[in-house]
Amino acid sequence: MKSLVIIGWGDSYESSQLYRDGLLKYRIEPWKEKKWWKNHLAQSYSIAGWLVFFPKMPSSDNAQYEEWKIVFQKILTSLPSIQDTVFVGHSLGACFLLSIISEWKIPFTELHLVAWCIWAGSFLIPESMEYINSVSQKNIHIWHSEDDTIVSFKDALTIYSKIPWAIPHFFNDKSHYQAIEVFNELESILLW
Repeated sequence: MKSLVIIGWGDSYESSQLYRDGLLKYRIEPWKEKKWWKNHLAQSYSIAGWLVFFPKMPSSDNAQYEEWKIVFQKILTSLPSIQDTVFVGHSLGACFLLSIISEWKIPFTELHLVAWCIWAGSFLIPESMEYINSVSQKNIHIWHSEDDTIVSFKDALTIYSKIPWAIPHFFNDKSHYQAIEVFNELESILLW
């Protein structure tokens, strides 16, 4: 059975003071329904018969790498076949996936890094890309938009320089991929 694992975004801070400072800047807005591509992607592939995991990662407003690892371990033990798994990470989730896949040497079918950030708080890209580069025959896709106001486009170029055989998908009109309800470009590549 084909599996899809989607790890969403979050915020991470280097200290409690920085987290409190972030809370002071936090804006409260009236509720409105958000239709994001990740929800659409999860629903579409579930309907198509894929086993889909799209967990709410712990403490996403003040995420900690070690805590996310605990939840991710539970996902891995639930997968029928990790070799038939596609991983999609958005923002901090992309940083997390690249780090954990490198650290635990996890095999994968495809890896999609969307609106990638190279570090945030306790989340860092791996110092060595040795494992990632050793599986160069695998499909890794980097998705980023030049008009992203949350994560600099330079971060995408940094990771692309470390994994030069990755397939780049660069845009100039997707921002941080938050307002997109349907992400057709990604969905069409995932059909295998």
